[in-house]
Amino acid sequence: MNDKPAWIICIGFFCAWLCTSVYPPVSFAGILTIETQTSVQTTENQLEVTVKITNKGDEPAYNTQINLIVLDETTQGDVKAKLDPGQSDVNTFNKTLSDIARGRYPLSVRVDFHDANLYPFSALSGLTFFLGKDVNGDIAVVGDNLSLDKEGVLNFHIKNMGSDPINLSASLFLPKEFSAATPKKTFQIDARSEKNLAFDVNNFSARNGASYPLYCSFEYDKNNIHYTTMANVFVTVKVAEGWFRSLKWVWVGTIIILIVMVCGIFILQKKTKPTPQ
Repeated sequence: MNDKPAWIICIGFFCAWLCTSVYPPVSFAGILTIETQTSVQTTENQLEVTVKITNKGDEPAYNTQINLIVLDETTQGDVKAKLDPGQSDVNTFNKTLSDIARGRYPLSVRVDFHDANLYPFSALSGLTFFLGKDVNGDIAVVGDNLSLDKEGVLNFHIKNMGSDPINLSASLFLPKEFSAATPKKTFQIDARSEKNLAFDVNNFSARNGASYPLYCSFEYDKNNIHYTTMANVFVTVKVAEGWFRSLKWVWVGTIIILIVMVCGIFILQKKTKPTPQ
């Protein structure tokens, strides 16, 4: 039995290493998806919020907790040890809202949970509610979806549809996986005009491929009435590839060429080898 040349063996090992580097072994994991349904009722200065969460994924969520954020105050619900796929949990929050103007206000719900390895995640939702008097404001807002690795800029485009200038207060609501150095900003927008607003955000612990909804409220007061417009965007985490993996198709092509060359040389050597007499 003829031994193959050492350089052919080396190329074989190199090709195997290259393939596993470009295409690392795939590990299959379950999907965690938490659906949030929120209903709000108000009577005079009383606010009642009922939040139902459902595990829409295919693996359990652990240590789930519903958090209600309203008027810069966070109220925490009970911690549920385990929420199996298809299972739901409901929390009801009651708050007294005193000494605030009539009108529409922002509300946010954040659900904290963990996977089987106790890695923390959060799911955010945002909406508005009215107290005493429902109103429609003059502000229209559109946000740009964002793809980022470690940091990025969220952009919102604001239009004042009214005939008066407005002093706006913008507040950014973030999942726990993200942070912003300045989550609140105030500015003035002239009558019948447009303005852009940017927030620098950082990815603190969100994993590659995950997508999150983020919310921003735009509030102002006029004639003793409070107005709120809520805008949302989606942020997708896309970790930048290193130079080696970014050129994976070049490496794959190189592997194919090397294999063809090695096979060609081996066949040629076999054909030209003299026949023993």
